[in-house]
Amino acid sequence: MCGEFTVELVRPGRYECNYTGEPKPMTKIVFAKDKKIATKIFMDYLRAADMAARRGVTQ
Repeated sequence: MCGEFTVELVRPGRYECNYTGEPKPMTKIVFAKDKKIATKIFMDYLRAADMAARRGVTQ
């Protein structure tokens, strides 16, 4: 997994998370209390996508 991601506040409690890189670029809206929690939730999405790509599972 290599690339970069951004976490931006859309409105209170809602963050837009963007990732550019491998296995595939993605954008998610994450509902969280603060940016630190939103980042952790988005990293879980990225880890799951990376593991699926390594196993050969397509979404």
